[in-house]
Amino acid sequence: MKTQLHMKILIFTLFLIVPTSTFSQASLLKDIYNGTGNSNPSEVLDMGSYGIFNANNNINGTEPWITDGTTNGTILLKDIRISTLGSGAYYFTKVNDLALFVAFTNANGNELWKTDGTQSGTVLVKDIVVGENSAKPNNLINFNGDLLFTVRLDGNNPDVIWQSDGTEQGTTQVKNIRPNSSQGARVSKFVTTGFGLMFFTATDGVHGEELWASDGTEAGTYMVKDINNTIYGSGVNHITALGGNVYFQVRAASGASSLWKSDGTEAGTSVVVASLYLTDNSTSIVIFNGKLYFAGGIQGGSTGTELWVSDGTAVGTFLVKDINPGTSPSAPISFQVAGDKLFFKAITNINGAELWVTDGTEAGTNLVKDIYPGNTDSLTFSDTQNLLQAIGNDVYFSARDGSITGDTLWVSDGTEAGTYSITDTYPNSNDNIDEIFAVNNILLFTANSPTYGNEFWRLDNTLSADEYINSSKISIYPNPVKNVLTIETTFTGNLQLNVMNQLGQLVLRQNQSLSSISLDVSNISKGLYFLNIASENGNSQTIKFIKN
Repeated sequence: MKTQLHMKILIFTLFLIVPTSTFSQASLLKDIYNGTGNSNPSEVLDMGSYGIFNANNNINGTEPWITDGTTNGTILLKDIRISTLGSGAYYFTKVNDLALFVAFTNANGNELWKTDGTQSGTVLVKDIVVGENSAKPNNLINFNGDLLFTVRLDGNNPDVIWQSDGTEQGTTQVKNIRPNSSQGARVSKFVTTGFGLMFFTATDGVHGEELWASDGTEAGTYMVKDINNTIYGSGVNHITALGGNVYFQVRAASGASSLWKSDGTEAGTSVVVASLYLTDNSTSIVIFNGKLYFAGGIQGGSTGTELWVSDGTAVGTFLVKDINPGTSPSAPISFQVAGDKLFFKAITNINGAELWVTDGTEAGTNLVKDIYPGNTDSLTFSDTQNLLQAIGNDVYFSARDGSITGDTLWVSDGTEAGTYSITDTYPNSNDNIDEIFAVNNILLFTANSPTYGNEFWRLDNTLSADEYINSSKISIYPNPVKNVLTIETTFTGNLQLNVMNQLGQLVLRQNQSLSSISLDVSNISKGLYFLNIASENGNSQTIKFIKN
């Protein structure tokens, strides 16, 4: 009885030493759609102290919600359309201290709305197309402190550029590039340089789809250059800003692609590298270390779609690494910059789809970890998803290693040892993670469970991969470990070793009295664990290790 009491006291003491809140545990943020139904939260916009998103609670339909990362702070912002269908609020865009977005009402159709994060401050900005017909605002972007967007005035004016400062009187037309045409100007998504210009593609009906620029005024909205000089246009896409220039892909009438750049003038618009294509994926191009990194390749070249870099010059545009040697592509996607590293998903014949990292050099471009050993994919998210989220120097992502059912949430600092699964929200079930976001410095992600359906979860007290609890009094190796963990400590006397999982559950205990200890961990599952060593004289230390 005395021994059992001492054990209970020790376990309680351990939870004081290493509180469960220290572990990277996931908890349901809120069951918005009560029961097993899916609220399908999406389109999260981080406003700093709170995030705004849309969700369906099965009472109000899809409406705007806000969250500060807590259960009580996750609430319906406003029931804009009193109906079980909801307003379908979407395109949340931050402009100064406001979030502007599009929402539908029976009286006004799809129009521009704004919110300051309060119910009373969530209002219609302007009924641009008066009455129940919709202006259908699109291509929303923050430009010089105002919102720039396109609207559909009527069937013959579908792509008209407007701007708004968030007030009714300050919401006005900028330019109708192709008036009175049912085909419209076919305006693309806007891209800003930060140097007073915004770029996009459009057609005026005389020229094909070409590169355009605007300073936010009608007179300052113009075609930059008629690159292909044909009615078919130049097929400009992948516009990305770097410094005072934009970089983009041009397709010739023959179908050949080239990398171009422009400073917004006709003379300053020129080809960088001919016959170089960029992959058709918006998550496969990024600015990193002051250069453009992208997935692409030379048409007819000896490699497939691989990782490239450009500094805006021909000599400074080159293949970083042939990740999947030969003509088969590695198809890098989901670029995410975390600290001084660029993470991405890539495919090889040997490892399948896995997490890769680069510092911008060939030698520094490496597989982080073969999470699902062999050529089976560990990263199964599609090309249209971007399930990599950087926080500080780490990246969080959805992956599977084959040891449990489906995908779980992982973290990586770019090293094999620092790449591990941090939570399984619902054991023996596929989490089906669809979205990963950081709001108010809290990691939120959507996951599906048989109990709650598709809802938002939060990662409590997120641990960064480099936050190992180390001390000169304890050293362990190897880490990660497969079978036997060697522990060296300066503690003396009788020692109690306790291994706990991420939920704070005790999975292994051993008594020792030696300074060098061998601990057999071969029978515990793969994952992250916490080893606590407590001596009879009151010393205690906890250290983190990974079991492979």
